[in-house]
Amino acid sequence: MSEPGYEAARDELVEVVRKLEAGGLSLEDSLALWERGEVLAKTCERHLAGAPARLVGLNLVPDGDDLISFTPDAVTVSLAEPEGSSRLRWRGQVATLAPHGDAVRLLVHASPDLLADVTPAAATELELVPGREVWLSAKATAVSRYEARR
Repeated sequence: MSEPGYEAARDELVEVVRKLEAGGLSLEDSLALWERGEVLAKTCERHLAGAPARLVGLNLVPDGDDLISFTPDAVTVSLAEPEGSSRLRWRGQVATLAPHGDAVRLLVHASPDLLADVTPAAATELELVPGREVWLSAKATAVSRYEARR
């Protein structure tokens, strides 16, 4: 099962909190809801972590104890899983497409959400529409690495 988007995770988390606050649940049900709430809260945090970077057109991805960043034009979009040794690859669904200069900017719901720029011809050839499953990859030489502050 894929990770829910931010809005779906937030809405489900609100419902979990409402049920826990209402009480009347068995200990077992309360613990199960609490654990689900923790998962949903972490999902929301992951989605929000990259939001400021997306506002300025940058992908920001946790990688162990570090963060990596790369621009949307450094992302390759394909319909099949990329072959080779690249560990910088993600599977996701196209959420939105919008003109962006001479390119088409995609927002892809992956883990985390990522931006990718493709040519209009590539968008047409790949039949990119919201909901389309795609693979994204970036070369290690195209990313900058930063030590994450905790």
